[in-house]
Amino acid sequence: MNFQLEGDARDVQEMVREFARRALREGAVERDEQGALDVPKVAALVELGLSGIVIPEARGGLGLGATSYVAAVEELAREDGSLALVIAMMAGPAAAALSTDEAAQRALAEGALVSWSADGALAAVATHAAHFVVGDELSASAEVTPVATLSCPAAGRGDVALTGASRLEGATTRARPWADLGLAAFALGRAESAFEAAVAYAKERRQFRRPIADFQAIQWKLADARVGLDAARVATSRAAHELSAVNAATARLLAAEAAQAACDHALQVHGGYGYTLEYPVARALRDLSVARSESARLRSVIAEPLVAL
Repeated sequence: MNFQLEGDARDVQEMVREFARRALREGAVERDEQGALDVPKVAALVELGLSGIVIPEARGGLGLGATSYVAAVEELAREDGSLALVIAMMAGPAAAALSTDEAAQRALAEGALVSWSADGALAAVATHAAHFVVGDELSASAEVTPVATLSCPAAGRGDVALTGASRLEGATTRARPWADLGLAAFALGRAESAFEAAVAYAKERRQFRRPIADFQAIQWKLADARVGLDAARVATSRAAHELSAVNAATARLLAAEAAQAACDHALQVHGGYGYTLEYPVARALRDLSVARSESARLRSVIAEPLVAL
Protein backbone atom coordinates (compact mmCIF):
# COMPACT_ATOMS: atom_id res chain seq x y z
CA MET A 1 0.00 0.00 0.00
CA ASN A 2 1.27 3.46 -0.91
CA PHE A 3 0.93 5.80 2.05
CA GLN A 4 2.13 8.89 0.20
CA LEU A 5 -0.48 11.52 -0.50
CA GLU A 6 -1.31 11.81 -4.15
CA GLY A 7 -3.75 13.66 -6.38
CA ASP A 8 -6.64 15.36 -4.61
CA ALA A 9 -5.33 14.59 -1.13
CA ARG A 10 -2.00 16.26 -1.85
CA ASP A 11 -3.77 19.27 -3.36
CA VAL A 12 -5.96 19.55 -0.27
CA GLN A 13 -2.96 19.27 2.03
CA GLU A 14 -1.10 22.05 0.23
CA MET A 15 -4.17 24.30 0.06
CA VAL A 16 -5.05 23.90 3.74
CA ARG A 17 -1.44 24.21 4.87
CA GLU A 18 -1.02 27.50 3.03
CA PHE A 19 -4.32 28.86 4.31
CA ALA A 20 -3.74 27.74 7.89
CA ARG A 21 -0.28 29.27 8.08
CA ARG A 22 -1.49 32.51 6.55
CA ALA A 23 -4.86 32.93 8.23
CA LEU A 24 -4.93 30.78 11.39
CA ARG A 25 -1.46 30.84 12.94
CA GLU A 26 -1.65 34.46 13.99
CA GLY A 27 -4.21 34.97 16.72
CA ALA A 28 -4.56 31.32 17.73
CA VAL A 29 -3.40 32.04 21.29
CA GLU A 30 -5.78 34.97 21.63
CA ARG A 31 -8.72 32.94 20.31
CA ASP A 32 -8.04 30.28 22.91
CA GLU A 33 -7.84 32.90 25.65
CA GLN A 34 -11.18 34.37 24.60
CA GLY A 35 -12.72 30.89 24.60
CA ALA A 36 -15.31 31.65 21.95
CA LEU A 37 -15.93 30.22 18.51
CA ASP A 38 -14.50 32.47 15.78
CA VAL A 39 -17.42 32.37 13.36
CA PRO A 40 -15.67 34.36 10.55
CA LYS A 41 -12.76 31.89 10.62
CA VAL A 42 -15.15 28.95 10.43
CA ALA A 43 -16.97 30.66 7.56
CA ALA A 44 -13.65 30.98 5.72
CA LEU A 45 -12.98 27.27 6.19
CA VAL A 46 -16.48 26.46 4.93
CA GLU A 47 -15.80 28.68 1.92
CA LEU A 48 -12.80 26.47 1.14
CA GLY A 49 -15.20 23.54 1.03
CA LEU A 50 -13.82 21.79 4.10
CA SER A 51 -17.15 21.23 5.86
CA GLY A 52 -18.30 19.22 2.83
CA ILE A 53 -15.02 17.61 1.89
CA VAL A 54 -16.44 14.06 1.79
CA ILE A 55 -20.02 15.01 0.88
CA PRO A 56 -20.81 14.13 -2.77
CA GLU A 57 -20.61 16.94 -5.30
CA ALA A 58 -24.27 16.38 -6.16
CA ARG A 59 -25.07 17.47 -2.60
CA GLY A 60 -22.86 20.54 -2.62
CA GLY A 61 -19.67 18.98 -1.28
CA LEU A 62 -16.23 18.36 -2.73
CA GLY A 63 -16.79 14.63 -3.13
CA LEU A 64 -13.34 13.65 -1.88
CA GLY A 65 -12.29 10.72 0.26
CA ALA A 66 -11.02 9.97 3.74
CA THR A 67 -7.39 10.63 2.85
CA SER A 68 -8.24 14.20 1.88
CA TYR A 69 -10.23 14.59 5.09
CA VAL A 70 -7.27 13.40 7.18
CA ALA A 71 -4.87 15.70 5.35
CA ALA A 72 -7.10 18.72 5.96
CA VAL A 73 -7.69 18.03 9.65
CA GLU A 74 -4.00 17.45 10.38
CA GLU A 75 -2.94 20.67 8.66
CA LEU A 76 -5.56 22.69 10.53
CA ALA A 77 -4.55 21.10 13.83
CA ARG A 78 -0.95 22.19 13.36
CA GLU A 79 -2.07 25.80 13.65
CA ASP A 80 -5.33 25.95 15.63
CA GLY A 81 -6.67 23.05 17.63
CA SER A 82 -10.10 24.54 18.26
CA LEU A 83 -10.90 25.28 14.62
CA ALA A 84 -9.44 21.94 13.57
CA LEU A 85 -11.75 20.15 15.98
CA VAL A 86 -14.80 21.99 14.65
CA ILE A 87 -14.01 21.05 11.05
CA ALA A 88 -13.00 17.50 12.00
CA MET A 89 -16.38 16.86 13.59
CA MET A 90 -18.37 18.63 10.87
CA ALA A 91 -16.63 17.15 7.87
CA GLY A 92 -16.32 13.54 9.04
CA PRO A 93 -18.74 12.10 11.61
CA ALA A 94 -21.49 14.67 11.08
CA ALA A 95 -21.40 14.18 7.31
CA ALA A 96 -21.58 10.41 7.82
CA ALA A 97 -24.37 10.65 10.41
CA LEU A 98 -26.47 12.74 8.02
CA SER A 99 -25.65 10.72 4.90
CA THR A 100 -29.22 9.44 4.56
CA ASP A 101 -30.58 13.00 4.34
CA GLU A 102 -29.62 14.93 1.22
CA ALA A 103 -30.95 18.26 2.52
CA ALA A 104 -29.10 17.84 5.78
CA GLN A 105 -25.82 17.17 4.01
CA ARG A 106 -26.36 20.18 1.78
CA ALA A 107 -26.88 22.35 4.85
CA LEU A 108 -23.73 20.94 6.41
CA ALA A 109 -21.68 21.64 3.29
CA GLU A 110 -22.99 25.20 3.37
CA GLY A 111 -21.83 25.72 6.95
CA ALA A 112 -24.50 24.50 9.36
CA LEU A 113 -22.21 23.58 12.23
CA VAL A 114 -22.99 20.07 13.37
CA SER A 115 -20.55 18.20 15.57
CA TRP A 116 -20.38 14.75 17.08
CA SER A 117 -20.04 14.58 20.84
CA ALA A 118 -18.26 11.90 22.86
CA ASP A 119 -21.50 10.30 24.05
CA GLY A 120 -22.82 9.87 20.53
CA ALA A 121 -25.35 12.67 20.59
CA LEU A 122 -25.64 15.23 17.83
CA ALA A 123 -24.58 18.67 18.99
CA ALA A 124 -24.75 21.87 17.00
CA VAL A 125 -23.75 25.48 17.00
CA ALA A 126 -25.37 27.94 14.64
CA THR A 127 -23.18 30.11 12.45
CA HIS A 128 -25.02 33.37 11.93
CA ALA A 129 -28.23 32.71 13.83
CA ALA A 130 -29.47 30.71 16.79
CA HIS A 131 -31.59 28.44 14.64
CA PHE A 132 -31.21 26.45 11.46
CA VAL A 133 -33.14 23.68 9.75
CA VAL A 134 -31.70 20.67 7.96
CA GLY A 135 -34.20 18.75 5.92
CA ASP A 136 -37.98 18.92 6.07
CA GLU A 137 -38.36 17.05 9.35
CA LEU A 138 -35.00 17.21 11.09
CA SER A 139 -34.33 20.52 12.75
CA ALA A 140 -31.86 21.78 15.30
CA SER A 141 -31.54 24.92 17.30
CA ALA A 142 -28.54 25.98 19.30
CA GLU A 143 -26.97 28.94 20.96
CA VAL A 144 -23.20 29.42 20.86
CA THR A 145 -22.07 29.21 24.46
CA PRO A 146 -18.47 29.71 25.63
CA VAL A 147 -17.67 27.08 28.23
CA ALA A 148 -14.73 26.34 30.49
CA THR A 149 -12.87 23.38 29.01
CA LEU A 150 -9.40 21.96 29.18
CA SER A 151 -9.36 21.02 25.52
CA CYS A 152 -9.81 23.35 22.52
CA PRO A 153 -11.43 26.20 24.45
CA ALA A 154 -12.40 28.13 21.31
CA ALA A 155 -14.22 25.24 19.61
CA GLY A 156 -17.59 26.42 20.92
CA ARG A 157 -20.33 24.36 22.49
CA GLY A 158 -24.10 24.42 22.21
CA ASP A 159 -27.18 22.75 23.65
CA VAL A 160 -29.28 21.23 20.91
CA ALA A 161 -32.85 20.02 20.44
CA LEU A 162 -33.59 17.55 17.64
CA THR A 163 -36.85 16.53 16.01
CA GLY A 164 -37.38 13.90 13.37
CA ALA A 165 -34.61 11.89 15.01
CA SER A 166 -35.86 8.65 13.47
CA ARG A 167 -34.23 9.79 10.26
CA LEU A 168 -30.89 9.42 12.03
CA GLU A 169 -31.25 5.68 12.54
CA GLY A 170 -27.80 4.13 12.28
CA ALA A 171 -26.12 7.51 12.63
CA THR A 172 -23.85 6.42 15.46
CA THR A 173 -22.61 3.38 13.56
CA ARG A 174 -21.86 5.49 10.50
CA ALA A 175 -20.26 8.34 12.43
CA ARG A 176 -18.03 6.56 14.92
CA PRO A 177 -15.23 5.48 12.54
CA TRP A 178 -15.11 8.97 11.08
CA ALA A 179 -14.92 10.52 14.53
CA ASP A 180 -12.05 8.24 15.52
CA LEU A 181 -10.24 8.86 12.23
CA GLY A 182 -10.67 12.61 12.57
CA LEU A 183 -9.37 12.62 16.13
CA ALA A 184 -6.35 10.56 15.04
CA ALA A 185 -5.51 13.19 12.43
CA PHE A 186 -6.22 15.93 14.98
CA ALA A 187 -3.80 14.37 17.48
CA LEU A 188 -1.08 14.07 14.85
CA GLY A 189 -1.45 17.70 13.84
CA ARG A 190 -1.39 19.01 17.40
CA ALA A 191 1.68 16.90 18.22
CA GLU A 192 3.47 17.96 15.05
CA SER A 193 3.19 21.60 16.09
CA ALA A 194 4.80 20.77 19.43
CA PHE A 195 7.48 18.61 17.79
CA GLU A 196 8.42 21.25 15.23
CA ALA A 197 8.64 23.84 17.99
CA ALA A 198 10.91 21.54 20.00
CA VAL A 199 13.24 20.98 17.06
CA ALA A 200 13.51 24.72 16.43
CA TYR A 201 14.03 25.45 20.12
CA ALA A 202 16.76 22.78 20.40
CA LYS A 203 18.68 24.43 17.57
CA GLU A 204 18.36 27.92 19.05
CA ARG A 205 18.82 27.29 22.80
CA ARG A 206 22.44 27.20 23.84
CA GLN A 207 24.14 25.69 26.86
CA PHE A 208 27.86 25.49 27.43
CA ARG A 209 28.31 27.51 24.22
CA ARG A 210 26.58 24.84 22.15
CA PRO A 211 23.03 24.38 20.86
CA ILE A 212 21.25 21.85 23.05
CA ALA A 213 20.49 19.95 19.83
CA ASP A 214 24.13 18.78 20.01
CA PHE A 215 23.45 16.80 23.17
CA GLN A 216 22.59 13.14 22.81
CA ALA A 217 19.83 13.24 25.42
CA ILE A 218 17.99 15.91 23.41
CA GLN A 219 18.55 14.08 20.14
CA TRP A 220 17.09 10.87 21.54
CA LYS A 221 13.98 12.65 22.82
CA LEU A 222 13.40 14.10 19.37
CA ALA A 223 14.10 10.74 17.73
CA ASP A 224 11.64 8.92 19.98
CA ALA A 225 8.99 11.54 19.25
CA ARG A 226 9.55 11.23 15.50
CA VAL A 227 9.35 7.43 15.53
CA GLY A 228 6.11 7.40 17.50
CA LEU A 229 4.41 9.97 15.31
CA ASP A 230 5.53 8.24 12.11
CA ALA A 231 4.12 4.91 13.32
CA ALA A 232 0.83 6.57 14.20
CA ARG A 233 0.70 8.26 10.80
CA VAL A 234 1.00 4.87 9.08
CA ALA A 235 -1.93 3.53 11.11
CA THR A 236 -3.96 6.64 10.34
CA SER A 237 -3.17 6.37 6.65
CA ARG A 238 -4.25 2.72 6.65
CA ALA A 239 -7.52 3.67 8.33
CA ALA A 240 -8.11 6.39 5.74
CA HIS A 241 -7.50 3.94 2.90
CA GLU A 242 -9.53 1.11 4.47
CA LEU A 243 -11.98 2.81 6.81
CA SER A 244 -13.49 0.47 9.37
CA ALA A 245 -14.37 0.64 13.05
CA VAL A 246 -11.30 -1.38 14.03
CA ASN A 247 -8.83 0.48 11.80
CA ALA A 248 -10.13 3.87 12.92
CA ALA A 249 -10.06 2.92 16.61
CA THR A 250 -6.52 1.59 16.20
CA ALA A 251 -5.41 4.79 14.50
CA ARG A 252 -6.95 7.02 17.16
CA LEU A 253 -5.56 5.02 20.08
CA LEU A 254 -2.06 4.89 18.61
CA ALA A 255 -2.08 8.53 17.47
CA ALA A 256 -3.31 9.80 20.83
CA GLU A 257 -0.66 7.87 22.74
CA ALA A 258 2.12 8.78 20.31
CA ALA A 259 1.06 12.42 20.36
CA GLN A 260 1.06 12.47 24.16
CA ALA A 261 4.55 10.96 24.24
CA ALA A 262 5.84 13.37 21.58
CA CYS A 263 4.46 16.35 23.50
CA ASP A 264 6.04 15.07 26.72
CA HIS A 265 9.41 14.89 24.93
CA ALA A 266 8.88 18.36 23.48
CA LEU A 267 8.06 19.68 26.93
CA GLN A 268 11.31 18.31 28.33
CA VAL A 269 13.27 19.88 25.49
CA HIS A 270 11.73 23.27 26.23
CA GLY A 271 12.18 23.00 29.99
CA GLY A 272 10.18 25.49 32.03
CA TYR A 273 9.21 27.55 28.99
CA GLY A 274 7.15 24.66 27.65
CA TYR A 275 4.60 25.00 30.43
CA THR A 276 3.40 28.42 29.31
CA LEU A 277 0.47 28.63 26.91
CA GLU A 278 2.42 31.08 24.76
CA TYR A 279 4.38 28.08 23.48
CA PRO A 280 2.79 25.44 21.20
CA VAL A 281 3.73 22.55 23.50
CA ALA A 282 1.46 23.39 26.43
CA ARG A 283 -1.49 24.17 24.17
CA ALA A 284 -1.01 20.93 22.24
CA LEU A 285 -0.86 18.90 25.46
CA ARG A 286 -4.05 20.54 26.68
CA ASP A 287 -5.90 19.90 23.42
CA LEU A 288 -4.92 16.23 23.24
CA SER A 289 -7.32 15.34 26.03
CA VAL A 290 -10.17 15.21 23.54
CA ALA A 291 -8.34 12.63 21.41
CA ARG A 292 -7.15 10.62 24.42
CA SER A 293 -10.64 10.14 25.83
CA GLU A 294 -12.66 6.94 25.33
CA SER A 295 -9.61 4.68 25.51
CA ALA A 296 -11.70 1.88 27.04
CA ARG A 297 -14.17 1.97 24.14
CA LEU A 298 -11.38 2.04 21.58
CA ARG A 299 -9.73 -1.01 23.10
CA SER A 300 -13.06 -2.83 23.18
CA VAL A 301 -13.63 -2.09 19.49
CA ILE A 302 -10.17 -3.39 18.63
CA ALA A 303 -10.48 -6.49 20.81
CA GLU A 304 -14.01 -7.54 19.80
CA PRO A 305 -13.11 -9.31 16.53
CA LEU A 306 -10.07 -10.88 18.18
CA VAL A 307 -12.04 -12.65 20.90
CA ALA A 308 -15.26 -13.35 18.97
CA LEU A 309 -16.25 -17.03 19.07
